[in-house]
Amino acid sequence: WLSGLGYCSWHGISCHSRGGGGEGSASALPENNDVDYYVSSLNLTSNNLNGIIPHEIYTAFPKLRVLDISKNELGGTIGREIGLLVHLQG
Repeated sequence: WLSGLGYCSWHGISCHSRGGGGEGSASALPENNDVDYYVSSLNLTSNNLNGIIPHEIYTAFPKLRVLDISKNELGGTIGREIGLLVHLQG
């Protein structure tokens, strides 16, 4: 994740074109493409995460469709801000 590549190239992140095009994967997107794409899916499954879900997850990705945080050690309550993720699919 700490490479010079844009976040759309990171493992566990899928992005969607702001211009209405399709979803992209790391191999299909140009380097540092963050301006033209938004995060549509965040898969953090089995990443040894613990604690509470950061509130920034609700505000940093307003068009998030998929959020998978299963198989981690997260606790606490889900913030009311999750209601901001109006595109989230069940």
